[in-house]
Amino acid sequence: MQSTPASSEQEIHDLFRGSAELSKHVRFLALVVECIAAGIALHAILADGSAILFRPLAVVLFAAIALALRGYAGNVDRFSEECRRTSVRAFATGSRIPANLCAFLRSDAPSRVGVLVKRLPAATLDEYYEPKAPPGESRLRELYAHSSFYTWRLLRAASRVYAASAAVIFMATFVIVYWLAGTDSPTVPRGRVLDALCSVVLVVFLLRAISSTFATCSAAEQARRASDALITSPLPSGESLVSLIDRYDFARMGVPGPPTMLYRIKRKELGAEWEQRRLALR
Repeated sequence: MQSTPASSEQEIHDLFRGSAELSKHVRFLALVVECIAAGIALHAILADGSAILFRPLAVVLFAAIALALRGYAGNVDRFSEECRRTSVRAFATGSRIPANLCAFLRSDAPSRVGVLVKRLPAATLDEYYEPKAPPGESRLRELYAHSSFYTWRLLRAASRVYAASAAVIFMATFVIVYWLAGTDSPTVPRGRVLDALCSVVLVVFLLRAISSTFATCSAAEQARRASDALITSPLPSGESLVSLIDRYDFARMGVPGPPTMLYRIKRKELGAEWEQRRLALR
């Protein structure tokens, strides 16, 4: 890829989107590994005594693998956010991304980023941000208003999905425990069932869903505040604008991006709403 300003902006933008997508794939893989750990724990209900001896070690091993995957996903998220900030600010102001910074980000990019980004909608910077304002402060305000609006709405939708998942897991667990309490049969291994539920299912899945709900709710609220402030008259400018977009960038750090499927589903709806909000920037 040539080192012209436009192509370097697009390249770094591709690194942002591809690495964000990779992080989501890694987190999904971590969830699969956690499901395996849960399956091993639940299998203990029917296992004999000799098999149970190796169960805790296997559960810990798979839980450690999932933890390592989530740690890697967090590092990829931080790289993705650095690429996003670099590309969007250069694209907004029409400035050149330094060649050494491009080389640094390119060398740090995870593998398969180029493959993943080709599968995403809105491939180019223009398709992704749909800018109307010319390069400069007005475009910077517009692009961050666009980004914060989409982030707010998608994170809010993701938080509802996580909350619903937590509710389903809790209710299913409650039904199982209630059933065990009313069952008096030597063939029902109550101790093993409760051990599997409390040690893996509740701790891993329910607490994970609850923590994801709180994290996305908090980030969505901060993104909403930034989104509203960016279109509120008088429009922010100068140091106020820089401070506002810095707070928004900080709010995104450490929060996994919403599932890509939500973006695909809600893209048309959010695009129509964004066009209405964009009027406040004129």
